[in-house]
Amino acid sequence: MAVNNVFNCDTIVTGGFSFAVTALMAKEPLLATSRDTPPATTRTDTAFSLCEPLRQDAHKGPKEYPCTSDARICQVQTVSLGASSVTGAVKTWAVGAPKTFSAASDGQSLSILFDGQTWGGVALESNITLICAETYSDPVIGPSSSESLLQISWKSEAACGTRNPSKGKGSMSGTGLFTLFIFLGLFFYVTIGSAFNILVKRINRFPDFLPNWYFWEALFLRATQRNRYERI
Repeated sequence: MAVNNVFNCDTIVTGGFSFAVTALMAKEPLLATSRDTPPATTRTDTAFSLCEPLRQDAHKGPKEYPCTSDARICQVQTVSLGASSVTGAVKTWAVGAPKTFSAASDGQSLSILFDGQTWGGVALESNITLICAETYSDPVIGPSSSESLLQISWKSEAACGTRNPSKGKGSMSGTGLFTLFIFLGLFFYVTIGSAFNILVKRINRFPDFLPNWYFWEALFLRATQRNRYERI
């Protein structure tokens, strides 16, 4: 039986494609962005791991307010004003295994959706989209992210899916094979028999040149007469 959906640290199988993502699974990227929020500056650090909970302690958030132990995406916002800084928010965007994952119809991208924790009364979700590309590029947070959904895109050759060979599809059932054999037998019986009667016996009139025509004609008449008597 063909396996339709598999998510592990070596290969992701879905939608008829396999994605060899070992190189990406081993990474634990940290995405850092900064923006001016006068009079302060807000820095956002987002660490994530596709395969397992975050391994590096520095990626799990501050010791006083860490992300959960099973977090796969941890985001920390730090507000800095002069020489002082304070943790503004700690969000666990992904915990545990993916909720769903699916491949594009052409196998050129892979979408992985995680459930996160609730933060400020908002249920968090995150979607990591792996995009097929010849050259590797660092992951980026998408502009369509919202307060409840974190969008991350990641370009890599590992995101180029390989179509899985079909198993069992296109093979003929036992009934189909039997029907095919019957058809071929009748075809060759009529063709070869007719050719023999025409070329050897010189019987050229239709339907007399059909093989054993008189036998089949008598059999058909006998069957129709019997059916007539049964109805009477």
